[in-house]
Amino acid sequence: MPQSDVMDEILTVGMFAPERQVVDVHYLGVETELNYLPLFSELALLLPNTHINLTIFSPATHALPGTATRQYPRSIAVRAGPVWEYTAPRSTGGSSIAISLYREKPRPPILRELKVRPFTGAWDRSVYMLVPVVPAAVVAPNAGILGHWRTARGHNIPFACTDYAQQRWTQFPAGYTLQRKDSQQVETLPLVTT
Repeated sequence: MPQSDVMDEILTVGMFAPERQVVDVHYLGVETELNYLPLFSELALLLPNTHINLTIFSPATHALPGTATRQYPRSIAVRAGPVWEYTAPRSTGGSSIAISLYREKPRPPILRELKVRPFTGAWDRSVYMLVPVVPAAVVAPNAGILGHWRTARGHNIPFACTDYAQQRWTQFPAGYTLQRKDSQQVETLPLVTT
């Protein structure tokens, strides 16, 4: 089947699907991307008949609302709820995207008793326990493969990341050594730089 026919079929199925899909995605480690939130609107054009909830987690987004409240009270970072929303035209599938900056929710007493550390901008087990909806996917550009995969994998959440191999190479010039818990076998993984 030619590529154009496949794309037409995907768009047709998406536009006329009986129910609108809702996809929750956690986007980790964002810094510079905060300046370009409207560019994420393109995702609504690529996925027909879908609503995308993109929640951004990072130390930058953790600190931003407090700074913005004091210095720029009319900034979009101060908004409760989504800081950016876009709806694509119906002719392109009518999808929408809502981008939110994760703000720590009040922690229930049980988490305080368990001494779960306060949120500092990193996506980890304590954040996973507080989010209202389990994400459909976790995306972490420049986060490093060693950063967040354990929590995502433990909860069967698809995870995509890019590694900052150049920085890791200086820290682990001989590779990274892993030891499996279930055996005495040790593997050394070479770090490849491109």
